[in-house]
This record gives sequence, C-alpha cells and structure tokens, in this order.
Amino acid sequence: MNWKLKHRQQLWLAAERGTIRKDWGGKIRVALGFPNRYAVGMSNLGFQSVYQALNRLETLVCERFFYPEPEDFPEHRRAPGNLLSVESQRPLRDFDLIAFSLAFENDYPNLLEMLALAGLPLRSARRSEALPLVVAGGIAVCLNPEPLALFVDLFFAGEAESLLASFWERWLELQSHDLSRQDRLLALARDVPGIYVPSLYQDRYQEDGTLLAMEPNFGAPPRVMVQRADLSSAPVCQTSVFTPHTEFSNVALLELGRGCGRGCRFCAAGFVCRPPRYQSADKLRQAADELLPATDRLGLVRAAGSDHPQVIPICQ
Repeated sequence: MNWKLKHRQQLWLAAERGTIRKDWGGKIRVALGFPNRYAVGMSNLGFQSVYQALNRLETLVCERFFYPEPEDFPEHRRAPGNLLSVESQRPLRDFDLIAFSLAFENDYPNLLEMLALAGLPLRSARRSEALPLVVAGGIAVCLNPEPLALFVDLFFAGEAESLLASFWERWLELQSHDLSRQDRLLALARDVPGIYVPSLYQDRYQEDGTLLAMEPNFGAPPRVMVQRADLSSAPVCQTSVFTPHTEFSNVALLELGRGCGRGCRFCAAGFVCRPPRYQSADKLRQAADELLPATDRLGLVRAAGSDHPQVIPICQ
C-alpha cells in the first residue's frame, strides 16, 4: 500500500466531524464514490445524504472515496490499485459494491479514470465474478445514463429514499443463492423498480443511425420508471459530515424540498424532480435543532426555495 496516499485519507479524517465508522464483520461492504475532488464531493448534499442513508442500514458498511488530488496522480500511476476509501484506507477491490454518486455529466470521464486507478477493467463485460459490482445513481443518471452504459453494471433511476431499502432487501435475499453476476443483475432489474441494467437491453437503430428502440432481453422490464421519494415519510436530507475542506465548512445544509413547478427549459430540477415536494416546517425545525450543536449556521437548499409554502415560518 502506498503510504503517501494513505496519509492523505488520514488527514481528511482527522479534520472531519461526524464521520461514520463501522466494523466490517459480517456486513456488505459498499464504497461510495464521488467522481470529483474531496472538496467538491463533500460540498454535495446528495452525496452526504446517501452516505448517511446507507450507514443507517445495519447489514452494510459504507465508506467514501474520491477523485485524486492533482499532486497525487504520479503516485497513483506508479502503483495502480491504490485508490483507497477514506474511513479504513482499503482498496476498492476489497468492497462488494462500488457505488458512484453522479451529479454532473462532466464527471463521467472521471468515473472511468477512477476505475482504472482502482485496477479494475473499464467495461463491465470484462469484470470477473470476483470483482465488485459497479453501480451509479444521482441526478445525472436520471438525465442520461447512456454514456456510461458500457462501464456501469447497474444504475439507480430515481431518488435514493425510494430505492435503497427495496434494493438492499432483494440484494440480501440473493446473497443466499449461488447466482452468477449476470443472473443477480437480472433479478435486481426484474424485482426492484427503478433499477436499470444496460447489459439487459439491445439497441436498435434506424438506417440514418438514430436510435429506434431499446429492446429488453432475458425478461428485463420493457421500461424503467424513475422512482420518486415521498418526502413526508423520508428523513430530511442534511449535512452529516463537517469538514473545513469544503465550500460550506461550518454550514449545516438542510434540503427544503425537491422539484420545481416553474418548468424553466434550461433547468433539470423542473423536469427530472417533478412533482414539486416540500419538507414540513416542523421536520426542518427538528433537523435544525439536531444540527445546531455542531454549528450556528444553517443553509437552506432547494430550487426556487422561496416557493416553499411555509418559507416565512421556516426563516423565523
């Protein structure tokens, strides 16, 4: 193991508050990656929320990893396979599942570079049964997963709160069966709404080269529907780990809601995240009370946040 790269993770850990560290014994091991630098990933509320949600599940341990810092690339290229998790500084090959949170299409090339730095084949078809599954979710996936279809085994189409519980329940059931990688992917795609496995579909093109259809194979669902969360029963999406190495170093972020009813053509939130949904003022106030011991600054996050029907009592 490269000690310089390991030291980088240890420095980040030492500066954090709220890090979740769990014992690996008997648990599914998930590496949650953000395909950009640490400062960018830890400023992303969605990434932090998924990290928190996964670690709430008793049956798994979730650790983070990030796109390397520029000065670390020479070390990575000298010793491929040393892309490490932050919490335990273990290589990605030690995990059962590698999950990417994708917020921006511009980060798609970074995902491929991270797989290469981890010592994994880029194309999903070339990864053996012994290697971790590579999955991805996030707003960019809901917009357009196809540029990564050859490289990612499975996509989460929708919001984490509506997908994670059913996915892990089915995953645990499949653990008790001696299934091949492809059979496991088929079972997940067939049984869990919102799961898209590109290898189960065949593209058909017209004579002019434009896409005509994506035909399902092996009993895969003909359409994959994006899953929406019921925010009335979901925890408030909020900062879980504080670090000075972010844009919001001492600010606790709270999500007011999702979606936007204005429908501006340039904005994904008005289309991908429909319908507009809001967290109640009472839930937000309770979440704020829990966060205030860690900081005296709160940030409220939402597209068109002033549209919240309770915006005045929330601000008061």
